[in-house]
Amino acid sequence: MNLGKMRGFPTGLRALAFAWVAVALMLVTARAAATTNCNQTESHTILPPDRPATVYLTLLEQCGSPQVPSFPTCKAMFNVTTPMTVQSKCEALVTAIRQTQACVSAGFTVLDNCGPAPLGLAQFTVTGTACSSTTPNVSIAISNTGFNQGEIPGGTLPDYEAEVLSPVCTTTPGAASQPAAPAALQPVVAELVLRGTATGVSFISGQPAAVTAFVDNTNNGGVVTSAVVPTVAGMTATTIVASLNEKLAGAASCTAAAGPTATSSAIICQQPLTGNPVGFGISTSDVGIGLGNASAPANLVAVAFSGPAVVAAPAPASPMLALLLLLTLLALVGLWLLKRREATAS
Repeated sequence: MNLGKMRGFPTGLRALAFAWVAVALMLVTARAAATTNCNQTESHTILPPDRPATVYLTLLEQCGSPQVPSFPTCKAMFNVTTPMTVQSKCEALVTAIRQTQACVSAGFTVLDNCGPAPLGLAQFTVTGTACSSTTPNVSIAISNTGFNQGEIPGGTLPDYEAEVLSPVCTTTPGAASQPAAPAALQPVVAELVLRGTATGVSFISGQPAAVTAFVDNTNNGGVVTSAVVPTVAGMTATTIVASLNEKLAGAASCTAAAGPTATSSAIICQQPLTGNPVGFGISTSDVGIGLGNASAPANLVAVAFSGPAVVAAPAPASPMLALLLLLTLLALVGLWLLKRREATAS
């Protein structure tokens, strides 16, 4: 548009045209900003299950403003069949998400990079699309103990089954738990959870029982670090967590914490303040220990496995509606100026 040619326009219409240009630029800027979202999380299966069991998965997206949040969420599950490769375990997770109607309805999509055995990447990426007009984030939690479906006591768990979960962003705007600070950045953290009491007995006869945590720093030019805690009969989840936390000290910034249930304990690991996101994973071969792994913003990590007990509030007024009201007001002002000019001329 050549604004120079508008000099002959009446003052009111010229003001209105400038207003339209300003609003158009606002729309373009807002649309560009909306495409830069932390609405993806990656999963990399690094160890396959060796025993039949059930795998539970929860997806959660944080939408809306801190004052009026909403939480599209879904839960999926599938039964492990053995033998499984890391690629087939990855594919089973992808299929569970795609075939769970609640996940489809909540707007979650999956990019499948599992590939065929033995060389496939065994990776997939979950994208949340329910709130693309905001700056959302996607949390993912995977467990073989059912933290997200209600605690399941006992049972047979897969041997050394493990996913490394990596967020796309190390921090995410919007703090739904802090409405007084809407611009605050929430750090994205990993939650590695253990439940139960160790038996010292491995799933595989003749092999030592242990719990292993993984830190994947390859996105920053580093390596995959593992911390191994051999288990003996009577060791609690809290004791194992404390030992793992000590051994991870050189690889990541982690702290021991309470788990999502009364009989569980967790390690909360921070994403780095600079650089690319880091992946975290955990596995167990002790028949008495169950596990879970989650990647979530710090303000949602406590509910990553279960989903928030929050009724979604009504969506805030659409920005488009506010722009239309602004345009209407400008149009009325422009017409008033035009009428006033005509009255003055006469």
